[in-house]
Amino acid sequence: LVATGDTAPADAPDLIVASGGIWRSMPPSLVALTLADVMRRPGASQLAVDHAGLLAPLGSIPDAVERRAVVSDLVDDLLTPLGTLVMPSGMRPGRSAGQVTVHGVGPERTRDLVVGELALVALEPGEGAIADFRFRDTVRLGARGRGFAIEVAGGLSGLLVDLRDVPL
Repeated sequence: LVATGDTAPADAPDLIVASGGIWRSMPPSLVALTLADVMRRPGASQLAVDHAGLLAPLGSIPDAVERRAVVSDLVDDLLTPLGTLVMPSGMRPGRSAGQVTVHGVGPERTRDLVVGELALVALEPGEGAIADFRFRDTVRLGARGRGFAIEVAGGLSGLLVDLRDVPL
């Protein structure tokens, strides 16, 4: 019997794309929630859907120059942005996790964060902002710390902060 080696959780990817027919038929908020449930990696990721189902056919174009030309023509229409998923880990249950303040277009938006919740901050598609996180405890969010400033982008689901402790 061979034991499984030490596996440190990988960093969250920069972009997560849901591609395939089932994703196109689901409401954007449900796609974002499903991706959050599947990822379970500390960090921040942009979420998007291949709404037109074009990524697979584009990958079948054998000539790289031709494929690049087609992609450059379609780049603005390939993906539907869902927003940003931020998933810290290492928080103590039963208490306030801290706060997030979103600095972007318009007034600042501040939201209290509670361990165990799925917090949503409205960010419109195409709206960029800086999310300033101030945690009560030291958490892991790519690095370890209590304060983080993360560049986020809006989408159909906005900014999603997953503070749930979901054991796998």
